[in-house]
Amino acid sequence: EAIAAELERLRAAPDRSSEQWRYASYLTRGLYADQLAWWLAEFPREQLLVLQSEAFFTRPEEGLAQSLDFLGLRPWLPPEFEVYNLGTYGGGMTAETRARLAEYYAPHNQRLYDIVGTDYGWNDE
Repeated sequence: EAIAAELERLRAAPDRSSEQWRYASYLTRGLYADQLAWWLAEFPREQLLVLQSEAFFTRPEEGLAQSLDFLGLRPWLPPEFEVYNLGTYGGGMTAETRARLAEYYAPHNQRLYDIVGTDYGWNDE
């Protein structure tokens, strides 16, 4: 129901920085290629490092190493990594909803893969 009502709710939002936009943009916030395009309008592609959050959270030492290398800094590791974003989603998702979302996001994900040069495999899930 929330996804079905998104477009109507977003039309009523004053702008993208509004609380209304933040809490009603369920599908829109997942259009990562669009979000990246805003940054690419301001900065050259070689100045942006894009990391997949799932990989970063499961292998933070690799993400940190990539980040330091990208910034031209020497390798470094903290004594330990604190775990954040360790949430779980309850209730599951119906197969129908998953199929609908996969179909919706497939072309948007492909645009992202083309921009970053990496296929995250989200269209295969």
